[in-house]
Amino acid sequence: MGSWGVGLYQDDAAADLRSTIALLSKLPEPGDRLLHIILEDHDGSTDLTSDGGPTFWLVLADQFERRGIRCAKVFEQALAAIDTGADLRDLQARGAGASDLKKRTTILSALAARFRNPRPASSRPQGARPPSPIVETGEVYRFPTMDDKAFNPWLPDWERGRFKPTGWGALLVIAQGRVFDWFPWCAASSLTVDPTRPPSLTDALQSRFISKKQGGSYFHPRRSHAKKMALELLGRVALDPGKAAAAVPQEYSPRHAVLCGWSFVPEARSWRGTAQDGIRVADLLASS
Repeated sequence: MGSWGVGLYQDDAAADLRSTIALLSKLPEPGDRLLHIILEDHDGSTDLTSDGGPTFWLVLADQFERRGIRCAKVFEQALAAIDTGADLRDLQARGAGASDLKKRTTILSALAARFRNPRPASSRPQGARPPSPIVETGEVYRFPTMDDKAFNPWLPDWERGRFKPTGWGALLVIAQGRVFDWFPWCAASSLTVDPTRPPSLTDALQSRFISKKQGGSYFHPRRSHAKKMALELLGRVALDPGKAAAAVPQEYSPRHAVLCGWSFVPEARSWRGTAQDGIRVADLLASS
């Protein structure tokens, strides 16, 4: 577990968990259900005697309390991490000195006060409609590139990201759906189009997947990111359901992509030359 200070979020795993909770808090589900989802996805130990276990529960309790999400187990475990000294022992095992432990004790004291008297529960989202899909299966997009890479949509804009297009790329959406019947996901692959000119739909249909892996990547697409990357829809083609299903990525999963917040991959790029081992787009098309 990477850590760079005594603050609650001066820890790689803690910062990632905070982002996951921010996403899941949008679900119209009670706190117990959110905890269940988080525990299912968590790949480390949550025991208070294990590395990072106390911080896990402290982050959960901090975020749940801030958001008015009620879950008795979360607050019980976080208070146990404080009252039994488990969190301080964990920090000490990771190399924290006396000065750092003193600072952490002050932080824990403030957290304990909040956890023992959390703010009133906020109303969970009820009856809200899930976000609309950003892309659809079979859609083909083109996008500008610089040095064979698309614009990184996590940057604020082209000017501040120093993005000056020098070429073109294209991608095909292989599949899409929802995680938890709520968050949109898609699987897509960049294509081997000529980077020196804007690709057409015909160019895309004559191309291959740029990746040697089976089917590109899973994304949790965002409309704002598609706009920043200047994704331009070239058209939508009918894919053979069985062939498309066989072409989706075999590593990770849509759930993993959503909980990790993977948006359109900035490394989606154009291709100089011809790849011979990528999946042929034409082979995925449904028979007329």
